[in-house]
Amino acid sequence: MPYSRTAPEMRFEHLCNITQGIQPGMRGSVTKHRALSTNVTITGVNSGRFVHTNSDGEWEMGADNGAVPHMLIRGLNDSDVGRYLDSPNGAVQVGDERLAAIPCIGGYEVQTDAYDAELDYNYDDPLHAVASNTVEATAGVLTNDSIVLGENNVVGFVSEVPFSNANKVSVITLYLYFQYGTAD
Repeated sequence: MPYSRTAPEMRFEHLCNITQGIQPGMRGSVTKHRALSTNVTITGVNSGRFVHTNSDGEWEMGADNGAVPHMLIRGLNDSDVGRYLDSPNGAVQVGDERLAAIPCIGGYEVQTDAYDAELDYNYDDPLHAVASNTVEATAGVLTNDSIVLGENNVVGFVSEVPFSNANKVSVITLYLYFQYGTAD
């Protein structure tokens, strides 16, 4: 098995909730399906975190290297992402191991629980997704800390400040919008 996983997660544990925009799977929607790079060593590759494509065409965590960032709509531990099950004939793969994501250029308004909850957020704050494949707490997580427009890759702007949703999960709502930064 190429990836280390935990038990499947409940749909409300981590989320990428598209509140406005074309829903994935519908005509006109844009989703990308890619394998996760072996450089990623964290276990929390959850929906709602941000990724970018590396030079091998695989997902790595965060917004980096001027590559268009994407928001995961399926996490590594989601039950519909490929799994290996025991069978009388050995391990059998069920489903696709590639992770689906939407681009930050797609005109979406989304909610995610993958943000730095220690910070304060205001409407229209620019947001950056930390590029790290090894730090569980920050890899692909949103922050508004020390962003300099034009220098940092921006993945979107706050449209609703953090609040607790119906499942009592703290989420932030943002408009996905990619702005290239020269320093990342």
